[in-house]
Amino acid sequence: MKILFICDSLISLELGNPSRIYNIEQALRRFGICTDRIPSKKILHWLFLGQNRIQKYLRRVYLLFCLIAYLSKKKVNCIYSIDFYMGLEAVVLAKLFKIKTIYDFGGYVYEEEIHRGHRWKPLLTKLLEKLCLENSTLIVTQTIPNKELLTNYHKKVLVLENGVNLDEFPEPSPAKGIFRQFSIPDDKPIVGFVGNWENWMKIEDFLNASKHLENVTVVVIGEGKGFREFKTQFKDVYFTGRIPHRLAMSLLINFDICVAPYSKDGIMRHKQAMKTLEYLAAGKPIIVSDVIGRESFLKESENCLLYEPENPEDMAQKISQLLQNKELRAYLSQKNKELAMAYAWEKTVARSGLVESLREMK
Repeated sequence: MKILFICDSLISLELGNPSRIYNIEQALRRFGICTDRIPSKKILHWLFLGQNRIQKYLRRVYLLFCLIAYLSKKKVNCIYSIDFYMGLEAVVLAKLFKIKTIYDFGGYVYEEEIHRGHRWKPLLTKLLEKLCLENSTLIVTQTIPNKELLTNYHKKVLVLENGVNLDEFPEPSPAKGIFRQFSIPDDKPIVGFVGNWENWMKIEDFLNASKHLENVTVVVIGEGKGFREFKTQFKDVYFTGRIPHRLAMSLLINFDICVAPYSKDGIMRHKQAMKTLEYLAAGKPIIVSDVIGRESFLKESENCLLYEPENPEDMAQKISQLLQNKELRAYLSQKNKELAMAYAWEKTVARSGLVESLREMK
């Protein structure tokens, strides 16, 4: 059995989907499954790092030819894809090369297009997505609510939750010199957010909460919609932009509190943010919005404090409460480190049943 992994970005730890597929591949190797990947380290990096529309289309065309060339030369039993367009290419080529496919489903793409304000694109996307799902041999998804969306495909759906690499999180450095690289002061408690945000992440809650905090350093790692405007508007917030994953985790380890400002939008029910698991593994107390879509494993006063969504003053109050209560911070930190152990990637892959399904495909 050999599985070929493909993604519409560099398969690495730098972005959400590529990071998920990277970690699943690594876990499967430890279970004795033979794997390979496209794109490889030798691809055109400039093409894959760009985010504009032209570069995205060029990537997909380039990857299509890479995939055809690979399948023509090497023996593969199955293609594992995580991006919708890659999944669509995979199921079409799978018919030609008589192999199986696994599609990693993160929620309906057409609903995300509607949420972004597109009018006509969701109609075509919905039809193509149905084609992809119907023709995939196996569908892997992150959450139970996602599985419930796939009522027509239940017999071939596995839930594989996101996991975390525990080895990335040593104890915090006694000297926070890492912050000097980004001109971030380390003489006050640091409250931070890590990750690139979509429309359904209410980053504004955190930014506006900063106006109600005193003697606190507020840090945002990553980018998203409104990034440039936010940098201009919130002068007291330290924005790093997108930085290498290794540096982001080095900063995270030295945060005092982390925030997860989810929106009340219904689409949140089908998301599972890897940033939350990284917060857990780093042993950080978490302030999270009290919405339906937040992770069910986060228990109030055990792993987190909840704030009222779209209420920055309430978030600021919860941050101040935690900063003033050293014992509660220590308790939440310990409970989160313990909880993170259950979400090591090997454990989430093992719980999913994916290994057994792959072995049955032979």
